[in-house]
Amino acid sequence: MEHDAPSLLFRLACEYLILAKVIRPGVVVLLERVATARAVAQTLTYHKVAPILEATPTLVAELDRLLVVDPEIGSTRLHWLGKAPTEPSPGAVKTELAKLRFLRRLDAHTMDLSLLPTKRRRFLAAVGRRSSNQALERREPQRRYPILLTLLAQSATDVPDEVVQLFDQAISARETRARHKTDQQLVERAKAGEDRQALLDAILPVLLDPAIPDEQVGGLLRAGVGMARLRAAFAQARSRLPRDHGQLGVLDASYAHLRQFTPDVLNAVAFAGGTGAQELLAAVAVLKELNASGARRVPDGTPTGFVPARYQGYLDAARQAGDATAYRHFWELCVLLGLRDGLRSGDVWVPGSRRYADPESYLFTGEQWRGKRGELVIPPLSAEDVPAEAAALKAELVERLPFASIASLLVELDHHTGFLDCFTHGGGKQSHSSARSSELKRNLQAVLIAGATNLGLVRMAKVCGISYDVLAWTQEWYLREETLRAANTVLVNYHHRLPLTSVFGGGTMSSSDGQRFPTKGKSLTARALSRYFADEGLSTYTHVSDQHSTYGTKVLVATHREAHYVLDELLGNATDLPITEHATDTHGVTLVNFALFDLVGLQLSPRIRDLGKITLYRTGPPAEFARRYPKAGPLLTQRLNAELITACWDDLLRVAGSLKFGNATASLVVGKWSAAARQNTLAAALKEYGALRRTIHAARYLADPTYRRKIARQLTRARACTRCVATCTTPTRARSADGTSSSRPSRHGA
Repeated sequence: MEHDAPSLLFRLACEYLILAKVIRPGVVVLLERVATARAVAQTLTYHKVAPILEATPTLVAELDRLLVVDPEIGSTRLHWLGKAPTEPSPGAVKTELAKLRFLRRLDAHTMDLSLLPTKRRRFLAAVGRRSSNQALERREPQRRYPILLTLLAQSATDVPDEVVQLFDQAISARETRARHKTDQQLVERAKAGEDRQALLDAILPVLLDPAIPDEQVGGLLRAGVGMARLRAAFAQARSRLPRDHGQLGVLDASYAHLRQFTPDVLNAVAFAGGTGAQELLAAVAVLKELNASGARRVPDGTPTGFVPARYQGYLDAARQAGDATAYRHFWELCVLLGLRDGLRSGDVWVPGSRRYADPESYLFTGEQWRGKRGELVIPPLSAEDVPAEAAALKAELVERLPFASIASLLVELDHHTGFLDCFTHGGGKQSHSSARSSELKRNLQAVLIAGATNLGLVRMAKVCGISYDVLAWTQEWYLREETLRAANTVLVNYHHRLPLTSVFGGGTMSSSDGQRFPTKGKSLTARALSRYFADEGLSTYTHVSDQHSTYGTKVLVATHREAHYVLDELLGNATDLPITEHATDTHGVTLVNFALFDLVGLQLSPRIRDLGKITLYRTGPPAEFARRYPKAGPLLTQRLNAELITACWDDLLRVAGSLKFGNATASLVVGKWSAAARQNTLAAALKEYGALRRTIHAARYLADPTYRRKIARQLTRARACTRCVATCTTPTRARSADGTSSSRPSRHGA
């Protein structure tokens, strides 16, 4: 039930027979058993979902209508549900809300498919997403209905997350626009104030000269400066700016734009939160009532404690002026901004959501943790150093290696490792003939080269002679995140076992670095950053071992902080690399990361920019540490809250256990607790423990030159990897179809 690929089932069957010490039957017999098992799994899948189909008599008809073109939307509902938004516009938000209403009308959010294993549900959903409507219609009902049910259930979880994400991005886009406009206004204000500054420079010498009597000051200024200049300066006087320099006032110009979708989002999505967010949630409830009733005036006594101090002046000024409309605008904008920030930090969550759930739900419950607590072992850290002779040996080996084309390199790698076998069909199909297998491998190699060199399928079809349709079909059905990851794991493991590899390192240390790439077209992942892109782009975050092997890569939103994703690939490392230590530049450093690395049994060894300016912590009175450590003691300027760490120690271990056992992803936990409010005790304890670990690292980094050299050497490996990626992709982008050249990928970090 958990697997459907014939090749995988065949390998699992062989492994089971070996463990059971049973003589393996013939290959044909075993393949027949695998085929029988797949058929039985399909039948069992249908029987498990049959009660859902029988409970609602009209559900089968509704599922069939998913495959019929709906004149209202101009496509099938299935295609409509699977079409992701490309930009955070009011229209995109309304489309996702329409999907949400459609799914709730079908009660998709109440469908319980927990009887099916998680991997089986993922497999069925993947088949449904990649299959055409015609292909699904041709499938027999026992296979078609489980696929459609799984797609509906998954959409019922994904669509609310998409709604909240678009809500966040749409508000942030307008806030960014307001910030840029405010910055421009500040520049213009500064230019206009140059004359007044010059006037002040002329006045101050007269005022500060003690030899000039007070009664003569006015006459000297009027005569020396001139009344015309003084009157002109007085006429140019401007009112003082608010604490935010007028940004909220500029954002108010987007109020009508935001009102196009925010009332619908608040009405469709339920929000909850902890103790620190109750005042904000009460304000959200008031706003929902105002939207429902059409009232415009904010009731007296409505909560405003959640409003940041930099915006409070707008509310006070509107209240004093008796301007109910202005007060409503500024108060509603504060509610929306506060709700967005609360969803980001986890202080506010969406019940039933996956991405915006209660942060506590990502962790083991107390009962679950008690059953696993004894299994968590944090071994002592040890790292192997790379010999200095490795660089010279590398240069010599590079000179000896012959030039090889990428295509021939892939053929030879597949001969040694069989990594192309990891690219299995998304529908579980398997090629049987050797000719078909050879042709499929050729197509896979072409698709991989097209993606790796940024050549694209259209130009690759012209170069290699394989039709575009064949390449597009191969990419759609065989290249998925799981197959790419499995193939990369095979290559890394093979490289790790080579005798020569140990010359570079033992595979115990790794580092991570990022690159930014420009994109074409519209994507929710792409962002506009004028410093790096002419239009929009995204980031990739790569993990490299001390053996120069890349064991993990993740695509990120270019504006997201990379530190949130440092632990993901380490905890999800499926290779044979025994990594225990990880190096980053400043971009990968947060207090939460320092804490979590130590709690899960790893060591974070970053190179921190301006290390001398960070706060170092002590565990006792300053006088005692100054006496015990005359040189280092005065540098420990802050006292550690050891009592908080002790009180929350079991909860800290619960967080670590939840990450190690895969109950939550590290990026989700790090992002939530890095942005969490001060009222969150667990987040405060994590940061406090991270401060302790950072202090220990800083002391070792400053005292041990060998440790510093090891970190610098590993970071150089990561940068060499990013340079290699730039070399492979930049020439292709430079030879674009219209003859223009595009931006080079940008390595970034500290």
